[in-house]
Amino acid sequence: MRATQKLLSVMLAAAFLFSAAAIIAGGEGTQNSDDDGMALGAVRGGWATVSTGAGHTLAINKDGTLWAWGYNGDGQLGIGDAAGRKEVPTKVTAAGNGWAMASAAVNSSYAIKTDGTLWAWGYNDDGQLGLGDTVSRNVPTQIGSATDWATVSGGQWHAVAIKTDGTMYAWGNNGSGQLGLGSWTGVNVPTEVTVGGGGWSTVSAGPGFTAAVKANGELWTFGLNGSYQLGLGDTIAKNVPTKVGTATDWATVSAGWGFCAAIKTNGDLWTWGANANGQLGLGDTTVRTIPTKLTLYGDNWAKVSAGWGFCAAIKTNGDLWTWGSDENGRLGLGGTGDISTPANVTSAGNEWADLSARDDFVVAVKTNGDLWAWGANANGQLGDGTIVDRNVPTLIGADSGGGGGISMTTILVIVAVLVIVLAAAAVFMIKRKR
Repeated sequence: MRATQKLLSVMLAAAFLFSAAAIIAGGEGTQNSDDDGMALGAVRGGWATVSTGAGHTLAINKDGTLWAWGYNGDGQLGIGDAAGRKEVPTKVTAAGNGWAMASAAVNSSYAIKTDGTLWAWGYNDDGQLGLGDTVSRNVPTQIGSATDWATVSGGQWHAVAIKTDGTMYAWGNNGSGQLGLGSWTGVNVPTEVTVGGGGWSTVSAGPGFTAAVKANGELWTFGLNGSYQLGLGDTIAKNVPTKVGTATDWATVSAGWGFCAAIKTNGDLWTWGANANGQLGLGDTTVRTIPTKLTLYGDNWAKVSAGWGFCAAIKTNGDLWTWGSDENGRLGLGGTGDISTPANVTSAGNEWADLSARDDFVVAVKTNGDLWAWGANANGQLGDGTIVDRNVPTLIGADSGGGGGISMTTILVIVAVLVIVLAAAAVFMIKRKR
């Protein structure tokens, strides 16, 4: 009897310890969005939009908070210092909330608030922050006093933004004419792009060049053109906006590393420029000098993001497709190697809503607000709490740090419950023997 009682005491003590551990683990994994840093397991299902840079990521939550993670050597995370890296989403608090959209450039960042103000931070040697100087910033800093900014896109060393009235402004490095100002000289404050008139609706600033679409459906490009990335049939750099063809049904465009991808209003996807890794998705590695339609996989394309030697795109049914270079697992297909035609990324299901594939990794949001990432991760830019590359979509905010497996908290709770049940059974047996 004494042996049984001792065993019971041990089991109850174990149950207490496991329960305490579960409470502690649960507390560490459920920080709310008011915390400066997100513990794994926190902020699930609330993401609205995302933007990736060369080694860092920006994302906006549905509550209007701005979060950043990855490399921070130039202050591009906006968290008050310029050192090291953050391997999990970290809240950007310096300028408050109310963020509407963000754009991560190579090593600087840009964002617009719901009040129409424009902010920038990070590397600034070329005046790409638009603040009138070349001093880097490690917290969001407002550009001017205007309250009518609609969208912004950060390139390699320059940025371009559009106001609500359809006027377009550019600033930063201009060595390839990527500002579209008719010169090769950079500027350090937003300067209006007057050639081509107004009526601009969307813009994508790439490495040394820019592509933009007007409200009337025209596509215009300018800047670096050594890989035919301007889609004009030649390799001559342009320092003013130049119309691509005569089509008036373009909807959106994405400027990648030496190539472009664009979607028309009917859902057709077109690509052009460099193609060494099959990033144009046309079934070969041949350069295209003008926009060329992807015909193998139909239309109904909704979003596209051109990265470093690869593309990622979402269809109107929520399916996600990738193609091109698979270095670091950036295609999310489990390590298939380079492919020159679109492949459906299926391991995490569908229902994708937004994505960004700026460099050699992808971060994407599902319709339920969950955030997933894959590809290169040397700087923690995937946000999964590690610096390990991922070759399949990995859920960000899962305690497992890997794709939504059973968390440690859950395991501890299960063990504690089992121990309690066994202890209760032992008590019952003791009473029966009496």
